[in-house]
Amino acid sequence: RVPTCGDTVDIPAGFTVTVNSQQTYACGTPLIIIVHGTLKFTTGNKLDMPCGSLVQVMTGGQVVPGNGGGNSNYIMICNTVYWNASSGTLTGPVTIGGSPLPIKLLSF
Repeated sequence: RVPTCGDTVDIPAGFTVTVNSQQTYACGTPLIIIVHGTLKFTTGNKLDMPCGSLVQVMTGGQVVPGNGGGNSNYIMICNTVYWNASSGTLTGPVTIGGSPLPIKLLSF
């Protein structure tokens, strides 16, 4: 099945998950993708994830763009594009997205 809001998706080493359609998650529950293997995009497809979501690319993992280049595919979280095809292959370890820690200013 296609992952949905609130899911944690783990792509094991040696496996490839291909994004071959536009995926937009219009909900308030974060989606977490952990990549030990490969998250591959076909040209023109995108992940549009809710606020608080993250993509964690582990050592040996990678996010691979389609052949379109530029903005032909991207990962967007909370209306911010964190990665697109023109960035090339993203290799781990790296984490994109997630929620910043809450802070309280005592003085300014």
